[in-house]
Amino acid sequence: MKLFFKKNGEGKPLIILHGLFGMGDNWASLSTIFSEKGFCCYLVDQRNHGKSPHSEDFTYETMAEDLLELMIDEKISKADIIGHSMGGKTAMFFALKHPDRISKMIVADMSPRYYAPHHDAIFSALKSMDTSGLFSRKEAEEQLRIALNDESTIQFLLKNLYWKDDKHLDWRFGFLEIEKNIDEIGKALPTGAVINVPVLFLRGERSGYINEKDRIEIKRIFPLAEIKTVPAAGHWIHAENPKIFMELVMEYLL
Repeated sequence: MKLFFKKNGEGKPLIILHGLFGMGDNWASLSTIFSEKGFCCYLVDQRNHGKSPHSEDFTYETMAEDLLELMIDEKISKADIIGHSMGGKTAMFFALKHPDRISKMIVADMSPRYYAPHHDAIFSALKSMDTSGLFSRKEAEEQLRIALNDESTIQFLLKNLYWKDDKHLDWRFGFLEIEKNIDEIGKALPTGAVINVPVLFLRGERSGYINEKDRIEIKRIFPLAEIKTVPAAGHWIHAENPKIFMELVMEYLL
């Protein structure tokens, strides 16, 4: 699948993969910093997200092959890869199949283990909204606020709204395709996998996505892994503490 992406800067290729319900644009401000440090950033919209095509075939295996196709099309033989949450799991599956394509990898707040579905509140909120009847972003925000009590999630979802035509708003993500395959998003790496690529796992201090038990599994699958904590941050570590996040990333990549 041909993915939509934006390029920022010139230099060593750095591919950034967003999380569930996100898009490449979520990383626009940080990509400017990367470009100033000599990287050519690829802000990728994964399938069923942003401006990339929608498909009912929504697995980490297919998303990893999407990434390979992008690298072939862009004539990138090897790249640094940053993946947050779902994007981090995509990066891991890509590393499993194509380790020779990775220079260094950074996984932001995601471990190789299985995660049970835990987005019921978001799906319920989205189902309660009839986008064909939305005529302003404010109206959409008010409806989301009735269904959700997490302001950061509300604002995150609202970034996905766009004007489908002059009068109607719609979601950029493929809501139905994502919901149908939500079990796939929590999928673990295969039992017995060992991946010898340089990788830095960054966990949020206030997030439970990487726990002490996960550290053992990370080191088993990724013998070259380093694991560090971003203080004063939950799951969205790059947004909640961008200063420390960028310091740790730059220290590792440069």
